[in-house]
Amino acid sequence: MKYLKKNFIGIVLFVAIDQLIKFMILQNCMEANVPLISDLIAFHPIRNTKLSWAGNFFSLSRNPIFLYTLNISAFVLVPLLYNYYWNTSVRETKVGRIFFSMILAGMICSFVDKLGGGSIDYIQIKNLFTFDLKDCYLSIWEASIFIYFVTHWRTMKNFNIRDIAQYYRKKQ
Repeated sequence: MKYLKKNFIGIVLFVAIDQLIKFMILQNCMEANVPLISDLIAFHPIRNTKLSWAGNFFSLSRNPIFLYTLNISAFVLVPLLYNYYWNTSVRETKVGRIFFSMILAGMICSFVDKLGGGSIDYIQIKNLFTFDLKDCYLSIWEASIFIYFVTHWRTMKNFNIRDIAQYYRKKQ
């Protein structure tokens, strides 16, 4: 778990920034509605009690037990995949560490939001949805993974999930 120790400060920093912003908004400006970029983007805090973005569209995504299970599974799988990747493919980079810190911080913030009964979302894209900094962390990570797969598709087509299982069996 040395990779968690290496990224601990980044993870804590990302979580602290997200939670501090939400705390400040909750204490001071839940009623605000401030246009930021003409009529397209606004600062408009809301309490999202649907527990996830998908909860706006699918009832299963509003089920706390399903979402807790999903969060806990991700807490286990993401670090395992990160460890496997950096130990078998390429050397670890600062950018990779930042993305790893972002995904773990996003998952922690998401879990905290769910425990609190919902998220304080505050960046509104007119007529679409409202989101928060944690959602930005998760989206940046998703975009980085997509870009990685697109730019490394030749090596990724040889990827086999059994290789990961075999890697961890050998480590025991």
